[in-house]
Amino acid sequence: VEALAAALESGHLAGAADDLLQALPRLGRLTHALLDLLGPGGHLQNRFGGFGLLAIAPQARGEISTQVEIPYEVFTLDNGLTVIVHSDHSTPTVFVGMWYAVGSKDEPEGKTGFAHLFEHLMFQGSENRDGEYFSPFTDAGATGMNGTTSEDRTNYFATVPSGALDMALWMESDRMANLLGAVTQDVLDEQRGVVQNEKRQGETRPYAQVYDKVRAGLYPVDHPYRHSIIGSM
Repeated sequence: VEALAAALESGHLAGAADDLLQALPRLGRLTHALLDLLGPGGHLQNRFGGFGLLAIAPQARGEISTQVEIPYEVFTLDNGLTVIVHSDHSTPTVFVGMWYAVGSKDEPEGKTGFAHLFEHLMFQGSENRDGEYFSPFTDAGATGMNGTTSEDRTNYFATVPSGALDMALWMESDRMANLLGAVTQDVLDEQRGVVQNEKRQGETRPYAQVYDKVRAGLYPVDHPYRHSIIGSM
């Protein structure tokens, strides 16, 4: 704990990637040490270098879980899709999110980065519609349009005016069923170049290879979580 405080006071956490890997086994002991300092109130009052440390005691966590209630409905469509609906009429908008249970862990050996590449391709045209996916959403006044890829899933989301809900659902269903026919060699090359540039940008940041070293230290060879989500080139 004293070492963490000194690092925060200095304004940076010193050490290279290898030092970080060596410190990982001590993370559990550090967590227990912080909890010991909490006391009944669940707050750690000290502040180091402008960082405030706040933790919640176990009994407080239980109390919070009983105070928060978010009503929702769950049902399954005939095509097998699971739908979760939460209603909030405070604003005339609808959040539309689509989750696919496929990610980088599902990629075959030697073909990494395909899940993330397909995330990019899903924002292009379809067999029924030319142009980028974003255009009708922008015209309708949508916000927060994006997608992400993890080891286990790929998701897409947007917040649209309630009057644009039908359009948003049609667009999701259209690219789900009619994407591949619109993936030409030019489209594939363009998006592959975008992903490659994204990877180059990420690798120029400080400590960019830390997560690669962490995965290599945590997972054995051939484990589906061992390679990076963005892939190699």
